[in-house]
Formats: sequence, C-alpha cells, structure tokens
Amino acid sequence: MSVDSSLSSRTERRSADLSTLVVRLAHDLHVHLAAKVASSALSVEAVHLLAAIQASPGLTLKALSARLRFIGDLTELLADLTAQGLITRRMDSAVLTDAGQLALRRPLARMTARQTSLFAHLSATEQARLAALLRKALDRPQLFGAPPVQAS
Repeated sequence: MSVDSSLSSRTERRSADLSTLVVRLAHDLHVHLAAKVASSALSVEAVHLLAAIQASPGLTLKALSARLRFIGDLTELLADLTAQGLITRRMDSAVLTDAGQLALRRPLARMTARQTSLFAHLSATEQARLAALLRKALDRPQLFGAPPVQAS
C-alpha cells in the first residue's frame, strides 16, 4: 500500500466516522427534543419554525427556510400555524401572534433545557467551539443549495 493510498484510506475513515457522529447527534437531539415537545400540540419542526420567527421577526420565508434547512413543506406548516392562530402571515414573512408566543413558551423551554443538559459535560468554550465548527461545516451553500448558517 502506498503512502498516498494509506493517507486517503485514513481520511475516508475519519470522514465516515465524523459523518456517523454528526448523524447520531442529530438523531439523538431530534428524538429527545420530540419527547420534550410531545405534550404540546406542536411538532419539533413547528417549534423550530416558531422560534426562528420569534428570533427574527420579519425575516423572509425564503430566509427562514434556508436558516432552518427546512426539509418538508414549509408552506403547509406555515398554513397550519396560521390556521391555529399562532402566526400572522405578511407579504413574504410571518410574525408570532400572542397565542403563538404562549404556545411556544413551554416546548421551547423544555427543548432548551434538554439541549443544555445534553451538552452540560462540555465547557462553555467547548460548546462555543462546537457551535462554530458546526456552522462552518454547514456553511456550504454549494453542497446544500442554501445560504450560510448565521450565528444566533
């Protein structure tokens, strides 16, 4: 086996290991977060969408979709949230209603607490570094067809 072949093989293994870890982390987060919001009428996707609207009122729907890397029918979810009275649609954006603020409060608090506990073993510096590295990894519009992830 040549040196180049050996390096290539190690790089491929490291990349596969990293991909596996990221997929496992994403799956574990989704499962745990889904369990935390199960008592509410909102899906994890709805909570993420409402939280993004709350954090950036007036953000265009296209920018919201890109920020969330939304997989699914954003239009349908927005229509459902509008019908439930949780958001008000504007030309190309959405804002939370008072009912939306109230509906988001408990599941968002539960999700935040769960995320905090999942990463509690990491120092604040390690958490910040992990967040920065994940943003950098996601900052690949040519790969995902979406604009870079913005720090929140």
